Amino acid sequence: MQSNLMTDWEQLKAIVAFSLWGEEDVLDFLPTQLRWKKLYMLSESQTIQGLFIDAVNQLTHSPTMNEKSISIPDEDTVMDWHETLIKLQRRNTMMIKALKKMSKLFVDANIRYVVVKGQICAARWPQPLHRTPGDIDLMILPEDYDKAKRLFEEMGAKYIDGAEFKHITYELGDILWELHFTLHRFSQKKLQIKFDEWVNQSLMSPNFLTLNYGEGKTIDIAVMPPELELAYLLIHFVHHVVHEGCGMRQLIDFAVTFHSNFSNCNRKLFFQYISELQLTRAFRTVLRLCKKVLKMPLNGFTDSFSTLENKLAEKIELRMVTDGNFGQTTDWHKPNGLWGSFMYNLRSLRRELAFIPLWPKEELLFPWEVISRKF
Repeated sequence: MQSNLMTDWEQLKAIVAFSLWGEEDVLDFLPTQLRWKKLYMLSESQTIQGLFIDAVNQLTHSPTMNEKSISIPDEDTVMDWHETLIKLQRRNTMMIKALKKMSKLFVDANIRYVVVKGQICAARWPQPLHRTPGDIDLMILPEDYDKAKRLFEEMGAKYIDGAEFKHITYELGDILWELHFTLHRFSQKKLQIKFDEWVNQSLMSPNFLTLNYGEGKTIDIAVMPPELELAYLLIHFVHHVVHEGCGMRQLIDFAVTFHSNFSNCNRKLFFQYISELQLTRAFRTVLRLCKKVLKMPLNGFTDSFSTLENKLAEKIELRMVTDGNFGQTTDWHKPNGLWGSFMYNLRSLRRELAFIPLWPKEELLFPWEVISRKF
């Protein structure tokens, strides 16, 4: 079973790389008979089923596939997949329309914010409306946070929950909205102060990104500058690796944003962020992972990786296979209440032991940060 899983994983990697970068040589080792349904199920666990279906649609018209006589999915399977794409497209379109409405309300109320992750990352995917969506994440300038909460409550939003010292979640219009007052909880206070300062400065004068949602319709969305967005996506991915469970979707989000943004970055400023946040090794390790899993072209950005960086990338890849997105393939569910919080933090502590070298001071101080947060 494990052997079949790893074989499917290697084939999924090749198919995804073909879709992302268009390089047909990654398909050379594909067998003539593929376990399409198993591959689709694996793509679901990684939350990239839309990208997978798009890749298969491309493959059916690829000369490489015809030359190698690679089997194609049966007609019923193709119809089911087509229905999945329609649902994804409708959901994403609905969320972008809601975001457009909310953005106008925020501007009218003089609420300073940026949109992070989700729809912003999707804009860099080959087919943005086919990225599997989650919720909508908004980072609000702390001094405008109460105004944002009142606005949601006046619109009839339902309070769902709150993550300690990070964000609260509302449900409005069949969409979950996360209103952040900080984007990440650091174990080291000095990193918290630096990062929050950088983010809040960006909220005072945000960049803008154009989102397309069909038939020539667009919306300009407030976003962080490219240097800070990349630093945050790196932090977010590392956090998922260690604590939440990570899948290909989070890695693809970082990879396509890096591929799109890095040429537009102030490189000196980006590396300043990475250095001051103690993320240099994590950055190089994730670049190695992007090359290893997604076959992302590095274009000479880095020539070699250390033995430790290679080993960490291998460990992360194995965790991606076994975890899936948000750990959905592990069958672990957080219990409710204080017991659930205790079990989550205990699980996080156990999981982080293998990844202390990835972000040493942060991981070693994690238990203390949890205790200080509680008391």
